[in-house]
Amino acid sequence: MGHLEVPVGTSESEVLTRAEESSSSLYELFQNIDDIDDGYVYTGLQLEDSRWVWYRDYPVLSAKLPRGALGTWDNGDMKYLQAAYNGATTLTEILGNQASAEEKARFLAPGQLETVCLEYLRQEYTHFLQLYSIGENLPPGSELRDIDILGRSHPGEMSIVAQVTHETDADELNDKLTKLEGYARSTTKARLLFFGPRAGYENPDVVIPESVEYISNGEVYTKLEQLKPALLDAMLTAPPENEGESPL
Repeated sequence: MGHLEVPVGTSESEVLTRAEESSSSLYELFQNIDDIDDGYVYTGLQLEDSRWVWYRDYPVLSAKLPRGALGTWDNGDMKYLQAAYNGATTLTEILGNQASAEEKARFLAPGQLETVCLEYLRQEYTHFLQLYSIGENLPPGSELRDIDILGRSHPGEMSIVAQVTHETDADELNDKLTKLEGYARSTTKARLLFFGPRAGYENPDVVIPESVEYISNGEVYTKLEQLKPALLDAMLTAPPENEGESPL
């Protein structure tokens, strides 16, 4: 039994080299790792300068699915992680004063983004909220993967069918858009809306059907920033750090 300390991201071949250089029994162990029947090899991280953060304060963290004990983060979400680690009171402050509405929208958790898009529609259609309260529509966050918002512009008038996403992968976006387009074949009185990142709209590999109107999340954020700033402030403001104490 023993242990070997290596930097994060070290390849298997580099681990073998370090084990050999250590002049310990670990080198033989690593060489025959596939033949071990009665032992275990564990990998772990030594945390330095770590701190607790809470899902209730930084809800986007709850949307990341961990793989095993650790979760991976792409570059687009790193600023959110940085804000949480630094205990930013207002999440968007980590972006600086020149941040675009599109960048700020990335800080909204999926459920928050749906709520913001609903508010956007309520500004577009005066009676949208009234019809939604009748119960004819699906609530945001429903189990239907291809619909996030279903409503009407006015009782007896045009249906509003919408998908809401932070997704930027072209294949994933095309799949969502194709499913949304399917509703155009079931009714002639429907406005199909796709709320997504501007990067998706500008990606030449993303095919936007003629029946679907693509609205960028940044456009939605800009409108709500003007008309419902208190809503965005509430979503993007974390409580004071002393309310996020360690549970241990």
